Amino acid sequence: MSLARIVCVLLLVLSAGACAKRQKPPKTPVQPTVTAEPTPRRGICFVPRDPNAFAHPVRPHDWLSVLTRLELGRGGVYATRDCTGQVIRYTQARNCSVPKQEPAPVLSPMAEEAVIVRDLGANIFVVWVVTHRFQDGDGYGPIALARRHRDGIEVAAMGMLRMRTQRVKLESFSIKGQNVVLATGETCRRGPSDQNCERSSRVVLGVGQRLIDAPVVDPEGRCLQDASFELAKQDNRGLPSGLTRSFQYNANVTHDAKYVVVEERLVVRDLDSSGQGAPAREVQRIETNRFFEPVQGRLITRQNSLWSKAADRAQQLPSAAQRSGR
Repeated sequence: MSLARIVCVLLLVLSAGACAKRQKPPKTPVQPTVTAEPTPRRGICFVPRDPNAFAHPVRPHDWLSVLTRLELGRGGVYATRDCTGQVIRYTQARNCSVPKQEPAPVLSPMAEEAVIVRDLGANIFVVWVVTHRFQDGDGYGPIALARRHRDGIEVAAMGMLRMRTQRVKLESFSIKGQNVVLATGETCRRGPSDQNCERSSRVVLGVGQRLIDAPVVDPEGRCLQDASFELAKQDNRGLPSGLTRSFQYNANVTHDAKYVVVEERLVVRDLDSSGQGAPAREVQRIETNRFFEPVQGRLITRQNSLWSKAADRAQQLPSAAQRSGR
């Protein structure tokens, strides 16, 4: 082969390589490799990562690629499916909750604040991704227990969570070998003179590789409520005497070795609504604990809510004025 012919061949090869380097990237972003087949070690999903990056923290966009599949849409990037490929769609859980007549939640563009993470230590995490939002401010999306390995991140258990989205706190613990996730959040609305915040906790139970909304039932299996607990309530009722009876309720959700525990307190006061400025008089103060035993995806209790019991009973209590003989 002549030298001129060899030079021509080389020029063709080099030019082809240069053209290959100038090819435009695909418009659709390539998703990380996700293994969705459950294995003893890999859980529901597994996303490989460079072992050399193990010392680096997992960022919000990393968690998005672990728990969801993203799509580019009008106005941003949206998480439309979970890591198994299932469409993320809100359905009311059949968990003793009272059905609500309300519009379906709206798919929300992904942002850093949509990813809430709690590091539990030992490379285990609770992660909630808010993919949808309700008109009342509640968020909805996948919640998962995830485990970080040197070669990737495993989704060990996953479900869906609806909850308030401000000042969110995620916890996880085990009771008699059953995983329990406790999620707490609040919604704040600013009024003419002050800001009113409502805070609540929700209990989610691990059943195999699923995290499910737990129904609260009595020992005979009768529904009492869903596993959502308001942490503060207040109500005022007028009395025949002309006084106003005030009910102030506070709660805290915790746990011990056997039970999820709701610590409840109710304070009942009578207020003088005549405008004479008389101080409020305490009528009754009740403090109690409710115990909930996790059993096969349900929370079993023998106790009704202090709010539902005591508020009705306290309505029948004599007023402070009647007790003083006035």
